[in-house]
Amino acid sequence: MTLLTKLLQKCGLFLLLLLYLYILCRVILFKFGSIEPSFLIDQLQYSFSEQSSITERLVDGGNIVPFREIERNIHSIRHDQDWRGFVQFAGNIIAFVPLGILLPLLFKKGFASLFRMMLASFFVSLILEVSQLVLQIGRFDVDDLILNTTGGVLGYIIYVICYRALSRRQIT
Repeated sequence: MTLLTKLLQKCGLFLLLLLYLYILCRVILFKFGSIEPSFLIDQLQYSFSEQSSITERLVDGGNIVPFREIERNIHSIRHDQDWRGFVQFAGNIIAFVPLGILLPLLFKKGFASLFRMMLASFFVSLILEVSQLVLQIGRFDVDDLILNTTGGVLGYIIYVICYRALSRRQIT
């Protein structure tokens, strides 16, 4: 493979990562439709001028108890046969699987361990959750952090399995 081909592959993967992150932000932060930049600036200014409102939203409207919403979703799936619980549960995991695949494809040395991938997934999820809280366009949920991180780790495991399988095929 030539240097130009490798460079084009990296550029393509990088563009794919950017597209994925854009879609992820649209789905998680702007699920209620288009939001004007002026609205976001106003929300940000309000949050920083009334910092107690952030704490109030976190305590009153957020979920800071690990596994509370996960347990509710599982209960809802089992007993009420409510598919919204399943979509919430599975969606939070599936949404971060591409991150666990794309980051090690692009940055092999930087994300060469399960622990690093776990940290990267956690911090991307944390940024999105805190953004929802500060911009008042969603609610902070610690269970989303858990499920999103699980999705990134699952993506990394898929990456490792595929990488090893392809490496073996090239040897034989």
